[in-house]
Amino acid sequence: MRLSPAARRWGRKLFRYSLVSLISIAVSQSVLVVAFGLLHWTAGLANVVACAVATVPSYSLNRSWAWGRRGRSHLWREVVPFWAIAFLGLVLSTWAADLGSTLARQAGASHAATTAIVMTA
Repeated sequence: MRLSPAARRWGRKLFRYSLVSLISIAVSQSVLVVAFGLLHWTAGLANVVACAVATVPSYSLNRSWAWGRRGRSHLWREVVPFWAIAFLGLVLSTWAADLGSTLARQAGASHAATTAIVMTA
């Protein structure tokens, strides 16, 4: 079966969007392991910083590489929706990281195990 040019373009965008997501995960997890695991910041603060750092390349790479946009960003059609979704993800992931840290500490887990739990959350 041969895909139409439109389907191929959409597939290419989806593939690039997925790669950007993997890059964003790698960036946020790297910051999280340093901030929480090595520097012993709280899970909430470490997650906020990790999300903030990862969101910048996520927006830039998605906009330019995945979606092929050039020039100035449109505030209401691009920037606001992206940051609203990013903020929602930040709230949920910070809650999950803090919960994971709390439960791990209550269970008497080591800091290494707690770090793994926070990163998974």
